[in-house]
Amino acid sequence: MDQQKITLVLFMKYHSLSIFLGGSCNLDCSYCFIDKENLRKIPLNIPLIKKGINFFLRNPSENPVISFTGGEPLLYWSSLKKLIESVRKNQKGKESIIIVSTNGTLLNKKKYDFLKKNNIVLSVSLDGRKNINDINRVFKDGKSSVFKTTWGNIKDLDKKKIKICSVFTPETVEYFNKNIKFFVENGFSQLDFYPEIYRLWSKKHLNVLKKEFDIFAEFYSSLNSNYDSSLEILFINRMLNKDSDNFCCQKLILGPDGNFYLCDKIFSFFDNRRKKYIIGNGEKGVNYVKRLELLKKAKREIVESTQNSCLKCSLENYCFCPIGLYLWCIENEKDFKKYFKTFCNISKIYISSFLKIKNILKWKSRPL
Repeated sequence: MDQQKITLVLFMKYHSLSIFLGGSCNLDCSYCFIDKENLRKIPLNIPLIKKGINFFLRNPSENPVISFTGGEPLLYWSSLKKLIESVRKNQKGKESIIIVSTNGTLLNKKKYDFLKKNNIVLSVSLDGRKNINDINRVFKDGKSSVFKTTWGNIKDLDKKKIKICSVFTPETVEYFNKNIKFFVENGFSQLDFYPEIYRLWSKKHLNVLKKEFDIFAEFYSSLNSNYDSSLEILFINRMLNKDSDNFCCQKLILGPDGNFYLCDKIFSFFDNRRKKYIIGNGEKGVNYVKRLELLKKAKREIVESTQNSCLKCSLENYCFCPIGLYLWCIENEKDFKKYFKTFCNISKIYISSFLKIKNILKWKSRPL
């Protein structure tokens, strides 16, 4: 079997499906890459989205994950309920993990009870305490505190059913560990955090990030010796289960129109630029050949642009996928080389922290 056929076989099973319900949102976060106004113009095609979900459910990996995002998915509550009920009705075999990513400001008891009844993982976006969170996460009218509203909605809920998702920026990175400890002290055990990569980070801020991650590695390891996890950091779990080839992406992106797209960063593009990255739809499934060709083209251009630096890097197998950043840069007329330098430096800091944690946990788990 030739390499292309092998890759196509790999593409026939997917570990996750991300469903973008639309661009409507009641917040105006500074680091959001979504072109919300443009995305709002796409009609929500529920029948075709359901077919797209069923396509995924026929071709999942061992532990399928379906996530609903936006915009703000709770603004699409009626449609979201129907789609969740459809998943639970049509899934076969092992129950899919369903995640709803929300800013939490619209959450109430009725919505929460429905999500809890259907065993939904609630991913709530919060960057830290009020003075940190409200720097970048703001309401469109700018009058109220996003932190105060969201915290009031989740503080008394079952923390085991809530995942906190944070973004740190050059302005907030120095508070990274304080924010992690704040969430842990308040009973949250599932955390995920992401850097703002659509910015050019200075050497000074990268040095702060490295220092914060070194501190975090010790803190995390002290809580999770012998892999008895009291704190779950999802990026570490992903790296522990990392395949050797990070090019064979097994994540599907489904738009509000029921079309499959190459990457979630496509939703930062204008309509005419977004269409060329459509790789199928709920009715017909995925065009594997087109998907593979687009990925190979992007990878080839990245290798050329970076002068093979990725292929020479010893950390390549652990690295985050740069394709989304590359597509965002070329479609928004940004200098990829400059943004890639930030991306590469941050990736190395992440990976070094992960390897340090892994080594510490291995040492602590050795028999006496």
